Amino acid sequence: DTLSHHDALPSYQPDHARRALDCAREMQAAMARLRRRRLREDQPVLRLRISVNTGPCTAGPIGTDLRRQYTVIGDAVNVAARTNALAAPGRILAGARTAALAGLDALPLETHRVRGRSAPVRFARLPP
Repeated sequence: DTLSHHDALPSYQPDHARRALDCAREMQAAMARLRRRRLREDQPVLRLRISVNTGPCTAGPIGTDLRRQYTVIGDAVNVAARTNALAAPGRILAGARTAALAGLDALPLETHRVRGRSAPVRFARLPP
């Protein structure tokens, strides 16, 4: 049984944190261009919030032959999903470890409590 391109297993990237934040910036830039176009066309405005976190997780195709999805699961994923609500539209939050690994450890860190965690979560708001 071979994997399709959608089922490809992830490979380790030593600069994964920088890549993830670069991708987040590109996504926000693309959304800004789309937002400007939609405003010109008098369409509803779309906004995007992004939160990036680093930690152990399970990644890959999960499910059965009837329904299989490529997904990620784990505590680091849950923290990213829950801190995403703290990101302003058009902005990016980075977990403290992500920011440090990406060389952004000089950014000030905020601490917030998130559901499912006994200890507060620390993260940085990336500049626009």
